[in-house]
Amino acid sequence: MKKAIVTLMILLVAASMVFAAGTKEEGTKKEVTLSVLWFNDANESDVFLKTIDDYLKANPHVKLDLQIVAYSEYDQKLKLMISGGNPPDIARITTNTLSVVVDSLEPIENHVQDVEAVKKEYLPSMVAFATNKDGKFIAYPTEATANGMLVIKTAFDKAGINVDEVSKTWTWAEWETIIAKVLAANPSMKYGLAVDFTPHRFSTLMYQWNGRFLKEDQSNIEFNNPGTVATLKWFKSLHDKNLLPKSVWLGSENPAELFQA
Repeated sequence: MKKAIVTLMILLVAASMVFAAGTKEEGTKKEVTLSVLWFNDANESDVFLKTIDDYLKANPHVKLDLQIVAYSEYDQKLKLMISGGNPPDIARITTNTLSVVVDSLEPIENHVQDVEAVKKEYLPSMVAFATNKDGKFIAYPTEATANGMLVIKTAFDKAGINVDEVSKTWTWAEWETIIAKVLAANPSMKYGLAVDFTPHRFSTLMYQWNGRFLKEDQSNIEFNNPGTVATLKWFKSLHDKNLLPKSVWLGSENPAELFQA
């Protein structure tokens, strides 16, 4: 079965560091069209095309067939293409999807002269994440998403709290005290925080509590460690105190809609 070369969060084949390492097909000028499966968030497809523009100009024999799919439909589309024996040459995936399609991915070493040089371009932790059970490097981890807290500033103003100042140094314990005052000053607000139901969002909190998914040597899962257990207990306590809506993590409510409402 044809296997896909996959990107982890963003682009792979056209990344400049990949070609600096040298492809095995270097020197060939056969006309080739690469099928690319992509999901968009804002103008990311435009950014993608600008990122690889220099490569395409230097290699006019290479064309892209870019197919943009809505994120909500993306995983299903990719799985169907793989199971049907017609995967894209290049695909953008998230870390959540990697484990599902890992066995369908083409090792990077089959397409570059020096895979070790390519791997040196990335943090060791991300290289480990993008390595399969056979020790093969199978995805380019070239983007990380930063998580942040969006606030309704007028709600803090109504409580007489300068959120610009307190948020510079607040701890989670201090946040709980502050948000209780904000809720008291804004009776129409039901909750203090909405966190979407994803491992990515939870892991951000977990790392702040010194938790982890894996053993320190990354050899196996070790979710039941003190930091992660502490995170779960604290996260549950926020729900018990009605600071977070139970309808998101125990139901299917959209946290973005709750925030906007």
